[in-house]
Amino acid sequence: PLSIAQSNGVLSGGYHEPAPYTRRLLEWRAPEPAATENRLVIRARNIATVTIDPARARISCSAAIEIDSDGPLVARLRGCAP
Repeated sequence: PLSIAQSNGVLSGGYHEPAPYTRRLLEWRAPEPAATENRLVIRARNIATVTIDPARARISCSAAIEIDSDGPLVARLRGCAP
């Protein structure tokens, strides 16, 4: 989401006559919070093992994990019991 503020001005100085201009100021609004789930979807190609840091992935050790892989894949959650 973005808001646009517009104003007019005049650039003066230098060797030319004053030059009018239009100023546009773009301001991003704060994002709306997204719904979160304790779930991780892994889409992997040509990978045999992966280690995930649950804190960075914002999941717990009991998260539901869905794997879409082109072969066998071992997924580990760092710091969680197997």
